[in-house]
Amino acid sequence: METKNKTLKELREAIYAKIDELPTIPAVVAKVLALIEDEKTDAQALTRVISHDPSLTAKVLKVANSAYYGFPQTISGLDRAVALLGMNMVQSLALSIGVLGNLPKSKGPLNFSSQGLWLHSLAVATAMDELKKYCAKARGSDYLFVVGLLHDVGKIVLLHFFLEEYEKALSQLENENGSTLYLAERAAIGFDHGQVGAMLLDRWKFPREVIMPIAVHHHSKVPESANPRDTAMLKVADQIANLAGIGHGDEKAPPKIAESDFQILCLDKDDLAKVQASIIDSKESIESFFSSMSLA
Repeated sequence: METKNKTLKELREAIYAKIDELPTIPAVVAKVLALIEDEKTDAQALTRVISHDPSLTAKVLKVANSAYYGFPQTISGLDRAVALLGMNMVQSLALSIGVLGNLPKSKGPLNFSSQGLWLHSLAVATAMDELKKYCAKARGSDYLFVVGLLHDVGKIVLLHFFLEEYEKALSQLENENGSTLYLAERAAIGFDHGQVGAMLLDRWKFPREVIMPIAVHHHSKVPESANPRDTAMLKVADQIANLAGIGHGDEKAPPKIAESDFQILCLDKDDLAKVQASIIDSKESIESFFSSMSLA
């Protein structure tokens, strides 16, 4: 795709046209999304919807039984998984597994690792779960796990449909000291992976609370339409995962976390060190989670 002479509107339309070439999300994912919007949804309704898809059910149970959660006894049914993990977390797992299983299997160039991408994304999702412990207002926001896991999903879209341009962005990142991937993406394609991932999730009717932090997690200024707490949490979790060295993030030398993000989350340097240490200690369980989800 030639991007130099296209306006941003034309580029956006071209990306949406490519996204529309992807298969529609599985019916079970659409139903789980609908449950999110229904205030009357209960654990039985969620269990009933997921259980109608044997493959998704098996994967949710496989993850629930992974070392990531470390339950002493085998979880053999969805109702038990809901009881132990909570309805919101099982809902988040079902959404994440359903979406990731529906994405194209793009190997990408030699200097890109699909396994590295998803390990990094799982580390970010895990870091967001840890950060919630230090941010009282975020407790109970299990959708943040989905935000963390899907924050780089736009990279898969770009790799699948705009491989030549994406290779240029990766090459720039490799050859220029201090370069960042999202800036290289904007230069080569016109949009960064956060914006493209948001376009995909918008097309698939994900809730705004999931879409907006992903859309702007590489923006220096957060628009009013995005939740500043959730966006700050994603930025901090992304950097923690980069610094922990789990998977492959965006930068070879991640910049310092912005002081404003610390303030929004009411964090201090000791809190950050504790979360980072926890993520490093969780590396094996994150890899177990990755294996259970079969993402690569």
